[in-house]
Amino acid sequence: MPSGITLVGRWHAPGSSYGWLLMEGDDIEAVAEHVSEWSDSAELSVTPVIDDTEAANALTKAHGQ
Repeated sequence: MPSGITLVGRWHAPGSSYGWLLMEGDDIEAVAEHVSEWSDSAELSVTPVIDDTEAANALTKAHGQ
């Protein structure tokens, strides 16, 4: 893992080529670096996620409630 992100875990779907990697960190450039390292070997999709508190704060800011 590049500096700035931490590997939380990896999971694989037996009998398929599917797998998931969960990383944690605030450095999106480090995520992009890691994805780039694997781009020749695998088809990757990145989905940023936030926790319930962060989502509630964003909804409050967007809707003023």
